[in-house]
Amino acid sequence: METLIKAKVVGGIGSLLFLPYLFPFFSFYDMIIRTVLIIFAMKYISDATNDRSIFNNGLLAMILITLGNIYAIIIIYDVGWAFPAYMMMEIMRSGLFLSLFIVFDFFLIGAIYLVKSFDRIAELLNVNYFRIAAVLFFVGSMLTIVLIGFYIIMFAIIFMIIAFFSLPSKPAQKTSSLMPPIPI
Repeated sequence: METLIKAKVVGGIGSLLFLPYLFPFFSFYDMIIRTVLIIFAMKYISDATNDRSIFNNGLLAMILITLGNIYAIIIIYDVGWAFPAYMMMEIMRSGLFLSLFIVFDFFLIGAIYLVKSFDRIAELLNVNYFRIAAVLFFVGSMLTIVLIGFYIIMFAIIFMIIAFFSLPSKPAQKTSSLMPPIPI
């Protein structure tokens, strides 16, 4: 199907644009472009498989993850990259901990919807890299509160790139488990 080929290209390019996420200086426009490309890829996959839940869950996931990224950018530029250890108590009082918790919530809830969407894609198209990417993103999102989760999300992004470029050209044929009627 042509829509799965579009999903492979658009989703692959959108996933590759997630690579600047691994570096501290990423652009707001890159974030919006990659989010839109991934959403379009989810729409193409949803259309090809006739499963609306893939798009709905994927859309909600990408919106929440993008909002978490925007909030994280605001925190980074507000607090700065490095701060002396003696300022930690002042930062805790100033609301950084609450801000990190909000980013954690955006990522975690977005990851739940991403798992739903990617699991359905893996089930329908038999591309298990989506399932691996979803699990890694979920675990990474759970661990963002202690900041190690961002490294796990890095591996999730790599598996997401592999997953989109591993999409088949057409959906697998569904086989019926029912036996045809026996002619009499």
